[in-house]
Amino acid sequence: MAREIEQLRDAQEAGRLDADWDPVDILVLIHQIATAWAAQPDLLPPHGEGRATFLATRRAAIVAAVERLFPATTN
Repeated sequence: MAREIEQLRDAQEAGRLDADWDPVDILVLIHQIATAWAAQPDLLPPHGEGRATFLATRRAAIVAAVERLFPATTN
């Protein structure tokens, strides 16, 4: 977890991530977004291409949400 927090701090310092947020808060929110659907086992296809597509779609949605919640710094 320390490594992830450091990566978030680095991204904030580089202007790729909103620096107004505490990196721990960002990490917790990202983890909760990423695991929110995991509590719904009926949503996940059991195997095969359908599963890979489902996971790729979920990942893309998570990335989009994070980009909107914690945008790059605009100076």
